[in-house]
Amino acid sequence: MKVAPKPENEPERLEALYSYQILDTESDRSFDEITELIVNICKVPVASITLIDERREWYKSKVGISDIEASRDISFCAHTILSDELFIVEDTFYDERFFDNPFVTDDPPIRFYAGTSLKTPDGYNIGTLCVIDHIPRKLDVSQLQALKILGHQTMMQLELRRYINNQKDMLFDINQQVQEKTKSLMQTNKLLQKENQQRIRAEKELKNTHRALRVLGLSNHAVIHAIEEEILLNEICEIIVDSGYLFAWIGYGDDDKKTVSKQAFYGHSSDCLDSMTVTWTDSKFGRGPIGTAIRTGQPSIIKDVNSDHRFEPWKEEAKRYNYASVLALPLKEGSKTIGALAIYAAEQTAFDKESVKLFNELAVNLSFGINTLRSKIEHNRMEEELIESEARFHILADSAPIFIWTTDINKSCDYFNKQWCEFTGLTLEESMGDGWTKAIHPEDANKSFQTYIAAFDKTEPFKMEYRLRRYDGEYHWIIAQGNPRYTASGTFLGYVGLCMDISDRKQIEKKLEKNQRMFLDAQRIAHFGSWTWNIQTGDEQWSAEQYRIFGYEPNEIKVTYDIFLESLHPEDKDRVLQEIYNVLLGTGCYDTEFRIVRPDGKIRVVHAQGEIVTNSDGQPVEMIGTVLDITEKKIIENNLHKYEHIVSGSLDALSFIDTNYVYQAANDSWARNFEKSKDEIIGYFAYEVHGKELFENVIREHMDKCLSGHSVSFEYWFELTNKKSRFLDVHYAPYRDKEGKIKGISASALDITEKCYTEKMIKDSRQRLRNLAKRLHAVREEERTKIAREIHDELGQRLTALKIDLSWVAKRLPRNWKKLPERLDNMILLTDTTLDLTRKIALDLRPAILDDLGLEAAIEREVKMFADLTGCNYSLNINDTKLKQKQDRDQEIVVYRVCQEALTNIARHAKAENIDVTLQTSDSHLRLIINDDGVGISNKSLASTSSLGLFGMYERAGALGGRVEITNNKKGGTEVMLKMPLSVPSP
Repeated sequence: MKVAPKPENEPERLEALYSYQILDTESDRSFDEITELIVNICKVPVASITLIDERREWYKSKVGISDIEASRDISFCAHTILSDELFIVEDTFYDERFFDNPFVTDDPPIRFYAGTSLKTPDGYNIGTLCVIDHIPRKLDVSQLQALKILGHQTMMQLELRRYINNQKDMLFDINQQVQEKTKSLMQTNKLLQKENQQRIRAEKELKNTHRALRVLGLSNHAVIHAIEEEILLNEICEIIVDSGYLFAWIGYGDDDKKTVSKQAFYGHSSDCLDSMTVTWTDSKFGRGPIGTAIRTGQPSIIKDVNSDHRFEPWKEEAKRYNYASVLALPLKEGSKTIGALAIYAAEQTAFDKESVKLFNELAVNLSFGINTLRSKIEHNRMEEELIESEARFHILADSAPIFIWTTDINKSCDYFNKQWCEFTGLTLEESMGDGWTKAIHPEDANKSFQTYIAAFDKTEPFKMEYRLRRYDGEYHWIIAQGNPRYTASGTFLGYVGLCMDISDRKQIEKKLEKNQRMFLDAQRIAHFGSWTWNIQTGDEQWSAEQYRIFGYEPNEIKVTYDIFLESLHPEDKDRVLQEIYNVLLGTGCYDTEFRIVRPDGKIRVVHAQGEIVTNSDGQPVEMIGTVLDITEKKIIENNLHKYEHIVSGSLDALSFIDTNYVYQAANDSWARNFEKSKDEIIGYFAYEVHGKELFENVIREHMDKCLSGHSVSFEYWFELTNKKSRFLDVHYAPYRDKEGKIKGISASALDITEKCYTEKMIKDSRQRLRNLAKRLHAVREEERTKIAREIHDELGQRLTALKIDLSWVAKRLPRNWKKLPERLDNMILLTDTTLDLTRKIALDLRPAILDDLGLEAAIEREVKMFADLTGCNYSLNINDTKLKQKQDRDQEIVVYRVCQEALTNIARHAKAENIDVTLQTSDSHLRLIINDDGVGISNKSLASTSSLGLFGMYERAGALGGRVEITNNKKGGTEVMLKMPLSVPSP
C-alpha cells in the first residue's frame, strides 16, 4: 500500500479548508442531493463528498458508508487531491498503490474508485466528490462528465455556504452596531439606512443566487438524462420559468439568412414571440440580448429594458408583459455559436454577477447536452451505413464471377463466397480452416500450402496456381492471389484473396506455345481493365472496363500517358512515377496499388500490374498491363475485423458478457429464455438482468471463475417474471484477445426444463417400484414367517405326539405278533423323517436362528450346510464386531436370502470345488462377498430377463437402497457382492 504524499502547498490548503467552517457540521440536504444524484447517474452503491484535513478524511455527505471519517493514510481521496484531473482506479486488486489497502481487503471491498477534486477559487484542492463500487468497472463519457460537473456544483455549494455565513456575520455586525448606537440614532441614521440597503441588496443577491443555483441543478439533471434535443430545450425553459422567472426561450441562428428561429419557449407571455423580429446582424433588430449573444459568442445583459436603447424595438412587449431585465447566453458547438438562451425577469436586479456566472455554466452544460444528443444521432446513422455496407459486401462477394476468400490471423480461412462452394461442391463449413486444401490436386497441395504459409509468415502478397477439383471430380487450373489486410491503425487482420478459373488458358498454352505471352496477358486481364502504353509516343490504349474504372464511357476520350498522370491522386503520384521509372530501368516490378480521381471527383482504389515489352535490341518499347478496381475490397478489408467474432446460428441461447459483468451481446434465444427483450439485456449489468440476489448467490461465483480462465458449466432453476421456472444448463467460457488476455465471457444456455421434469417422473416411478417391491418382500416374509410358525408349532407338535403314541404302542405289543412291531418301527422312522422335513421347510421359510442368534450365525449355518451337501471346501470371514449388534430385520432377511440364492446358483451351475464367503462392515455400509472357482457366468446370463433368481437378488437389494454386482473373478469363477447401507434397526 502506498500512502499519498502531502501537496506542496499543504499549509495553505489546510488554511483554505478551515476557512469554510464546514468540518464536523451537521448533514446538509443540498450536499446529500448531489451524492444521491451521482449514485443514480453512475449506477454505483457508494458515493461521498470528502474533505481532507491534516490527519483524516471526513465525509460531509455519503451514500453507502456508515463511518463519518477515516485515516488519511489509507485514503483514496488523498491521492485524488494531488491533481486537478479525474482520479480513476478501475480495479484496485491490480493497482500496486491499493491492492493491500484495508478498504480493499475488508468486506465488502473497494474494487472501483473515481473521484474529482473540490478546487477552491484560489486553486487549493480541499476535498473530493467520489464514487465507489465493489466490482471492477468503467464509467462512460457522460458519467465522467457528470462527475466533473457535480464536483464543480459541490464546490459552488461550499462557496455559497461560505458566502451565506459571511452575509450572516455581516448582518450580525450590523445589528450589533444598531444596538450600540441606539442612543445616537439621529446622528447615525444615514449610515444605518445605507447599511440596511446593503443588507437588502445582499438578501436579493442571495435570493437570486439561490434561484439561479436551483435552475442550474435541475437543468444539469435534465441534460444528463436527455434523450431528444427538442424535449431537452423545452424542459430547460420550463425549469427556468418554474423557478421564478417570467419567460424563457431558445433560438438557433441561421447562417445564411442571419435570422433567429425559435426552438423552445415557456411562460405566460409566450405569444410575444409571434410579434418580435429578431436577427443576429449588427442592426436594430440584432442588437438585442439574444442577437448580441449569437453574434459575439458572449453573454448579453439588459439590466433595465426601459432605459437601455438596445431593447428599443421590443419595449412595447416589455411593458405589456412586465419585463424589467433580460439575460441571453450563447449556445455553442465547439467554437461555433449555434444559438442562444434568453431569460426574462420582472426585477431589474435579477441578474447579478454570481447569477450570470451560474447561468453561463448552465449554457455550457446545455451546449454539451445538445452536442451529445447530436453525436448520438450521427452515431446511429453511421451504424446504419455500416450495416448497409455489410449487406453490399455479401451481395458483391456472392455475385462476383470469381472466388473470394478471407482468413484470420492464425492462417485459418474463415470465409468463402458462394461461387467457391458451388464450384468445389464443398460446404462453407467443410472449406473453413485448411479444409480448402482437400480440393487441391495431390501433386499441387503441398507446394500451394507452403506458398500460402510462407507469404503469411512475411505478411506479404502472394500469387499461385494449382489444380482444383470441381464438384463433378474434374480438376481445373486456378490462379489465386492473396493480400494482407490491416485495420486503419495498422493492425494485421489476415488475408483477403481472389481465385479465378484459368483452365482454358492452360489448355490454350499447350496448343499455342508461340502465343504463350499473349495468352497469359489475356487471362490476366479477364474481368479487369487492360491497357498498353507506347513508351516512345506516349499513346495508350484502354479496354472498355479500363475506361469505366477511370470514370469515362468507352472510347469517350483519346487516352494518353498524360491523361493517366492527371488521374493519379496527388498523394500517390510521385510513388507511382518512381515505380514506373524503376521498371523502365529494369530494377523494379510494376505491381502496385494506388488511388485515382475520376472526373466527377470520386476517388477509387485500383491494383495495377504491368510488364515491359522490348525490341530485338533489348530496349523497352511498350508496356502492357491490367488494372483492377479494389475500392470495395478495401472497404471490406477495413470492415472485416468487426466480424471476426460473428457466431453462426445456434439453437442454444448465446451471449457475451464483459469483465465488468455487463452484457455486450445476446441472441434471440437468450432473450427468450429469460423473458426479456435484447434491449433489456444488452448494456445492462448481469445483476440488473437476473436480479441482485441471484447474481450474488449463484451467478457471480461462476462468472468470476470463468474470468480467472476456467470454463464453467452449471444447472439452475431460474425464476421468471410470470412465476414460472426454467431449468437451464449454462456454460461459461473465457473469451481472450489475440494476446491471450481475457476480455469477457462467452455464455450459452440450454433449456432442459422438460428433460428435468421427465427425469424426475422416471425417478419417482422407480422409487414407487422400489417401495412396492419392498412392500411385497415384507408381505412375503411375513407370510413365510407365519407359515413356518404354523408348520413348526402345529404340524411339528402333532407329529411329535403321533411319534410318542406310536412308541408307546410299540413298547406294549407282544413280540410274537409277527410283523406288526416291524411296521410300527417303520411308522416311527417315517414320523422322524417327516419331522426333519417339517423343520427344514420351516427353516427355509424363516430360519429361527436369524431371530435367535442373528445374521452372523445364520450365514455360518447356511455355508456349512452348503458344504455338507456339495462337498465343497469353504472359507468364512466374519471379522467385524458391528455385526454382533442387532441389525434392521428387513436388512438381515435381504442379506440372508442373497446368500441363499448365491449358494444355490453355485450348487446348480458353477461346478465349483472351493468357495470363499466374506461378511464385513465399514462406517456406513455392510458387504457380503461370495467367490467360487467354478466355470463363471456369461454376459448373456447376466443380461437375461428370465433369470428369476438374479432378478430377485437385484430387487431385494434395490428396495432397501443396496445393490448387487455379479462379475467373473480372477480365478475364472464368479463373484457376487452385495452392498447395503447400514441403518438403525427397526423397532
